[in-house]
Amino acid sequence: MTNVNNISKTVIIQDGFSANLDNMSDVKYRILIVVASVIVMFVNGCSFIALNRTRHTPRTARFLSSSLLVFDFMATFIYTIRKVISDSKINLLFQLLGMGCNFLGYLDIAIMSVERLIVFHWPNFYLRRVSYNIFKIICVITWTVYSIEWVLETGSCFVFLDLKNLYTRFCFKRVIERHLLGVYGTCTFVSIACLIKISFIIARQSSKIIGKKGTWKNNKATAVVLICIINYLLTTMCAVAMTYLIEESYIRRVTNDLLMITNGFVDTCIYVLWFKECRLELLKLFNNVCPMFDKKAEKMRIEIFEINTYNKSSATTS
Repeated sequence: MTNVNNISKTVIIQDGFSANLDNMSDVKYRILIVVASVIVMFVNGCSFIALNRTRHTPRTARFLSSSLLVFDFMATFIYTIRKVISDSKINLLFQLLGMGCNFLGYLDIAIMSVERLIVFHWPNFYLRRVSYNIFKIICVITWTVYSIEWVLETGSCFVFLDLKNLYTRFCFKRVIERHLLGVYGTCTFVSIACLIKISFIIARQSSKIIGKKGTWKNNKATAVVLICIINYLLTTMCAVAMTYLIEESYIRRVTNDLLMITNGFVDTCIYVLWFKECRLELLKLFNNVCPMFDKKAEKMRIEIFEINTYNKSSATTS
């Protein structure tokens, strides 16, 4: 009888529905995570604005990159709001919404990889048949279909939950683990497979042109996908390890928050640090706050757009 009671108490702690898992962690850790989340959201938002002000970034790449930044921002925002919600049921609802945004981010990475593969493997087909509007519609439909499926599955857990039934209490856990393995695993596999194929194509193209160097650097949109895939591969490995190695749900939730914050920050830094024009737009955003950025921004603008500046000696020679 004692064992049954212990199991019942454990279930109440672990199901996330009967008890608020956030309240089980130390307040100092929660405050630290909130502060880190706000910083990441600020950087994420600035990067989104800067990225969409660029002119040399391909429209398709800008759309997919912006979508990824939006999914990261929404996930971080929802997780942050969740920490101030005391009601366990609503708290769990926000957790599931945040996880849904994370899964959409993985789908976005997979779409990025497939799009890059089509560009490299079937360039003529891509230029003639794949218009920006059609591609955008396909992406939106994919994200919408998955979102509906996620809402229906998690929603059914709320509808059919019976606190007296141990099986229904673990409904959320089963759904999360199924999507974790399905979405994380499938998207990571597709992304890596596309990346390997792209690598072979780039290597073959490089061998045809003697002395050509820095091929990945010259294909910046593809290089960004490469870095994102590496980031998400590491995230997948950590997420799966946490899911099956950490027994306490509240500890698993804290580590998940930290992992997602780190993932969102890395995604954001990729666009800021890699795209030179994005760095320029970021400097222009803050040149009113810090005038010293203005001179650096002007120098970068001349380099990026290859502006011919007036040179007295050259004018005299001509």
